[in-house]
Amino acid sequence: MELLKSKFIDGFIIMPVGTEYQHLETLVRKKHPLVLLDRCFDELKTHSVVVDNHDGAYRATSHLIACGHEKIAIIQGLPNTYTNSERVRGYLDALRDHGLAVNPQLIVGKDYRRESGYIETKFLLSLKDRPTAIFTTSDLITLGAFQAIAEDQYHIPDDISIVSFDDTDFAPYLMAPLTAVRQPKELMGESAVRLLIEAIDGKAQPEKQRVVLKPQLITRESVKILNSANPAAHSLPGKNHHIL
Repeated sequence: MELLKSKFIDGFIIMPVGTEYQHLETLVRKKHPLVLLDRCFDELKTHSVVVDNHDGAYRATSHLIACGHEKIAIIQGLPNTYTNSERVRGYLDALRDHGLAVNPQLIVGKDYRRESGYIETKFLLSLKDRPTAIFTTSDLITLGAFQAIAEDQYHIPDDISIVSFDDTDFAPYLMAPLTAVRQPKELMGESAVRLLIEAIDGKAQPEKQRVVLKPQLITRESVKILNSANPAAHSLPGKNHHIL
């Protein structure tokens, strides 16, 4: 960070990881123009651009419920971070709004690594009353989940369904093309640049602004329809459907 400041940088767009933000406090205190991307901290008075993580998780979980799933697990990322907390909240709200009980045993995970997806999926598959569907909160977690499911000789979606947050490039090409929440990444980047330029030019509001963008749910073939009364759940194999 000190090296960047020495290069006469006019402003910063930063995508933080983890829970520490002391280095960002220094930039804010010295009034360097700063925009956070895909993360925000309530304690920091700075601009940010994020996706509506609650809405994305709510849509993903509601889609599983519409397809007849009631035992839905979530493999969360890093606890006590804005992104993860919003995704877990969306999952919980969807269950409650559809009259389903929350089972704490089905809320697992502690970081966004592939290893976490693998370990937690192994645990979920070992349960006597295992879930019929898993909501994974990142692409790396999803890769670990796919590995664990294959090792235990289960099949997606016949034996277990998966919906992921992050519609990455490989999602359509997995053995079971993945239903996923797609973030508007280009729009997020454009919004962050626009907000930073306004901050540099003194046109941005002095108080922090939080730009929240809506995600899309892309339905593919990783969710089994158990007993759905919702015609929208009956997606044609091989087709992509945008649920706005």
